[in-house]
Amino acid sequence: MNVVVITSADAINLDAFFAALAESLSDSGVNCAFLDGRALGWCVPVDFPDRSLIVQDNLCSCARNYADAGARYAFAWYAFSSQREIDDIGRKLRDAGHGVLVVGLVAQGAVLAERYRREHADEAPADGIESVTTCDTRIRNLHGIEVLDTSGLSMKETALDVLHLIGTDDNFSFARKVQGTTI
Repeated sequence: MNVVVITSADAINLDAFFAALAESLSDSGVNCAFLDGRALGWCVPVDFPDRSLIVQDNLCSCARNYADAGARYAFAWYAFSSQREIDDIGRKLRDAGHGVLVVGLVAQGAVLAERYRREHADEAPADGIESVTTCDTRIRNLHGIEVLDTSGLSMKETALDVLHLIGTDDNFSFARKVQGTTI
């Protein structure tokens, strides 16, 4: 099983992004799973001790379960924004026998702020935009990941670019046609 860990600030419409990925993959014949990492790490209180380890263990367990069910890829979103977290989850997934690609989705400041406002229109706290901007900056500074600037991209274009990254990473060795383009 290959796991594509998508990390981004909490300003992406995750449902729309996963729908665009699913639509782009629909004709490929490749079984895929989609995981919202926020559900893998819900803890009370938020600063629950070793929360990051719980998320990692849960993600590894989900990947194993999906692989056992026949999935070739798992797309997992989580807002990992520290190098330690990225290194730890990558190592843990590789130790469990999974191929791993981490993709950081980033955007220019004004675009990121507007996306955040749209996604959190009902509850957008004043410090929320600052928080996602800080997370975005941290993601840009991570090592060992593919960073994709989504500022001028639609969800469909973002999904296709992520699929292109999968086709060019040495950990992933399958080729298929997605909208007429071999990936």
